[in-house]
Amino acid sequence: MAKQTGATGGQRLFVDGYDVSGNIAALSSMSATRDQLDYTDLTQTAKDRRGGLVDGKISFKGWWDATVGATPPAVHDIFKVPRTAAIVTFWDAQLAGSAACGLAADQANYKVDRATAGSLAWTVDAEASGGSGLEWGYSLTTGNQLFASGTLYGSDCDDLVGDPTSTAFGAILYVHLISIASGNITISAVEGAAASPTAAIAGCTTALLTAQGAYRLPSTSATATIRQYTRLKVAGTYANARVAAMLVRPIGPQA
Repeated sequence: MAKQTGATGGQRLFVDGYDVSGNIAALSSMSATRDQLDYTDLTQTAKDRRGGLVDGKISFKGWWDATVGATPPAVHDIFKVPRTAAIVTFWDAQLAGSAACGLAADQANYKVDRATAGSLAWTVDAEASGGSGLEWGYSLTTGNQLFASGTLYGSDCDDLVGDPTSTAFGAILYVHLISIASGNITISAVEGAAASPTAAIAGCTTALLTAQGAYRLPSTSATATIRQYTRLKVAGTYANARVAAMLVRPIGPQA
């Protein structure tokens, strides 16, 4: 696997229905953790542990921006009231199939620091709150992707690269509807054994949407078979919708 730096300029961060990438100076950390439970008994000479509850956190920071009436809104307007049950995703690149992670989180803080040199910066920590920890997957759209109208599909994604040809633990779709000019839209993940898949993943479909928003949608079955190819599908009577979506394909039983 080719090593890479974070200097490509292609990374993106989405919070609920907002693309905040242009106001983020750095990602301090993205962490997925699990409590370790001590099951050691009297007969054992070393620790015996079992995995406990999962957790996750995404921390990011940027420079002060409180511009009134900005589009999209300035980060101050987004974070000044702590967000609850927020959908936060990080993207490694603006390419379908690139590494991405998602988190259903509560905003733990909005800390603003004025340094002695005069800089004014802020920090936000998004901590898991939706019953699941940080989840790694891959992007289904090319960043904040524009869909003009009608039934359209994103690019094919094959994260299995041939072997195995399927997984058996369902899927989780993360969706950010950044904007929609008019009408209504549904957004879903589809899968199949060959390129250009069309089979819906039950549960990984939004309701009919008419406004900005974000969603974490686990498949109806946590043991559903998801075949080799996946992609995004958008449909409805809409005009100029901007969507960012990623898919998590668990490789073991969902926590």
